[in-house]
Amino acid sequence: MGQGVGDEGGGSGNGVPGSWVEPPELCQWCGRVRDGVPGARPNQLDSRHEALDVKPEDLLDGSSAQGQNTEARLRNNLDIAVAYTAVWLSGNGAVAIHNRMEDAATAEISRAQVWQQIRNDVLLADTGETVTRDLVSRRLDEEVEKLRVEVTAEQFEAYYRPAADLVRHLCLDEGFVDFLTLPAYELVA
Repeated sequence: MGQGVGDEGGGSGNGVPGSWVEPPELCQWCGRVRDGVPGARPNQLDSRHEALDVKPEDLLDGSSAQGQNTEARLRNNLDIAVAYTAVWLSGNGAVAIHNRMEDAATAEISRAQVWQQIRNDVLLADTGETVTRDLVSRRLDEEVEKLRVEVTAEQFEAYYRPAADLVRHLCLDEGFVDFLTLPAYELVA
């Protein structure tokens, strides 16, 4: 489990109420570790961090975000959004992509970041390019071509091409779709 449940650096001993577990068969083991922590309880709603003073306007202040927008991150967002959506269309809810466990939330975050970067004329720190619909469309095409060689032709046509079309729509359209699986359900119906 790495650093976590009950050790001094974090986990349930430091206010973490749970763990993400895949597959479900591991839930019992995770629960046993949590329950073994002295003073463990089902949630930490009574744990307060009074030193934090977060105001609503702080949540909209992008200047405090760490890291930089780069072409590699843009490409990664597009790759993850397409690859996960394709796997979702094939009937799987979570999958390892690039040695990380990904699910619909990761794909959702990835496509939402791209959508917002377009809307906010974000500059890529490494190339100096502005994130535009045209740039995203070109990078998406390139990432889809990379995915094409990773799967069979049948898988690509059945899942990856429709996933790429959906991600293109979700990233490039003016309106923001609430959640990517909503239009994706139409592809499996």
